[in-house]
Amino acid sequence: MFSKRSFYRRDRKTLVLVFLIFFLTVLLYSQDVSDDDIITAGVSEIDDMESWLLFEKGVFSYDGRRYGESLNFFNKLIERHGVYPEAEYWIGRVFEQEGEYILAEKQYLKALEAEKTLHIPDEKYEIQYRLANLYKNLENYDSYKQILNSIAMDELEVNQLALANETSAINTLKRHGIDRMLLLFRHEFSYSIESMNQLGIYYYKTGDYRGATSKLVYPVLSFFSLAVDYLRDLDPEFTFPDTAKALLDNHPDYVFAALEKVIQRRSESFQFVRDLETMEIRNKSEQYDYAQTQLPEKAEFYLSGASFCLGLFYSEPVLRQLIEEYNIYRTLYYLAASLYAEGYSETAFKIWEIVYNDGNSQMWGRMAYEQLLNPEIEIGLTIF
Repeated sequence: MFSKRSFYRRDRKTLVLVFLIFFLTVLLYSQDVSDDDIITAGVSEIDDMESWLLFEKGVFSYDGRRYGESLNFFNKLIERHGVYPEAEYWIGRVFEQEGEYILAEKQYLKALEAEKTLHIPDEKYEIQYRLANLYKNLENYDSYKQILNSIAMDELEVNQLALANETSAINTLKRHGIDRMLLLFRHEFSYSIESMNQLGIYYYKTGDYRGATSKLVYPVLSFFSLAVDYLRDLDPEFTFPDTAKALLDNHPDYVFAALEKVIQRRSESFQFVRDLETMEIRNKSEQYDYAQTQLPEKAEFYLSGASFCLGLFYSEPVLRQLIEEYNIYRTLYYLAASLYAEGYSETAFKIWEIVYNDGNSQMWGRMAYEQLLNPEIEIGLTIF
C-alpha cells in the first residue's frame, strides 16, 4: 500500500466517511424505520426524528430528485440547531439543481461562514469546490480564481518546503527536464490538487503561462511522489531512472519497445532483431546504436523515467485509480503547453512525447501528437 505518510493522510477523510456511513446504517436499521415511512412522514414524525436521520433523509431525497422533501428535512435541521452548515450546503445544492444560482451562491457562502462547526472540517473544501464550479458556470472568473487559490494556499501554508522549493523545481524542469525534477523534488498534496489543476489550465488559457506552470508542477510532483512511494513499498530497491543510460542498463525491455514504437511511425515494418525462442533483443548495444540512425531525435529524447514509471503505475490497480484521480495525462499535457508558451519548447516537446507514447492517455495522447506535429498556443476557456 502507499506509505503511511502519503496514503493515510490522503484518505483519512474517506476512512472517516466510510466509518460514519457504516455507523449510520446500523443506527438506521436499529430504528426499524423504512425509507418509504420517512418519505411519507408527517410534520410531527419529522419533529421526532434524530438530527442524523433528518440529514440522511435530506440527502436521500435529494438523490431521488425530490427536492421539496429534501428542503423540508434540511430546513428542519436549521430550525432545530440554528447553525448547521451541512444543511445550508445541501440547500444550496437544491437551489443550484433548480437553476436558482444566486440563491445557491448565498447558501454555499452561509455554509462557509459556519465552517468551524462542520462535523468533518475537510468538508469545507467540498463546499468551496462546489462554489468555484458555480462561479465558473456563471463566468464569474475573479471569484472562481479566488476560491481555488484559497484552497491551494491552505495546503501550501502547511507545506512550506514545497513553497520554498517551487522556484528551484520549476527551474530544474525548464533547464534539465521532467525526469531530473522528479528525481530531486518530492512533495505530496491532497485536497488542493484539483484546485491547482484547474488554476493551471485557467492561467494557461488566459495567457498567464508562468502562473500556469507554477500551479501545474505541484500535481505532477505529488502524483509521482505518491506513486513512487507505492512502488518502493512493493520493492524497496526500486529507484527512479532519470537518465537514458539508467533505463538501458536496468530496463532494456522498455527502452527497445519505446524506440521501436517511435521508429515504426516512419517505417511501419521496422522491428528489432530478436531471438526466436526467447524473444530477447539480440546484440543490444549494436541495435541501440542502429536505432539512433533511424530516429528523428536522439534516443534520449524518447526515453524517460516518467514514461517508464507511468507504464508501471498503470499495471497496478491502486495506482491506476490514482492516475484517474489526478487526471495526470491532462495535467502533463497542459504543463507542456504552458512551458511551450513560456519558450521552453524542448522540455515541452519531451513531455508531449511522454503523453503521446503512453497507450493509456487517450484524447490527451492524440492532442499531444497534434502539438508535436504543429505546436500551437490554445486560446479560449473550452477545456478545464
